[in-house]
Amino acid sequence: MSAKRVRRPAPEVTRGALPLVAAFLRGYLHQDWEADYEAPEEARDAFLEDASPEERRAFLRECEAFHTLTASLDLADVSRVLQDSLGSAWQPAALAEVRRVLGPGRRRR
Repeated sequence: MSAKRVRRPAPEVTRGALPLVAAFLRGYLHQDWEADYEAPEEARDAFLEDASPEERRAFLRECEAFHTLTASLDLADVSRVLQDSLGSAWQPAALAEVRRVLGPGRRRR
């Protein structure tokens, strides 16, 4: 009997490669995030409000990298990456939700 290979989606997506995305997901979309925010976009906006201008720019660059690295994955694999690789408790309902949440958020002045 041969061992079944487990496919690991997007091995390049790590906390070390995307530290601000990981910080957002672990710090704002944690296990109790729904007690603090009505929607994941609200959590993202709070993170961006707390971040410095430099951190906001770096976060958006990391979000673009995340989308590039996960572009070929389905929702189940993207969810696994968010949870297993980046430490989030958030379970998105659709890939479009992931794109909205890991995006620019409200316009800054």
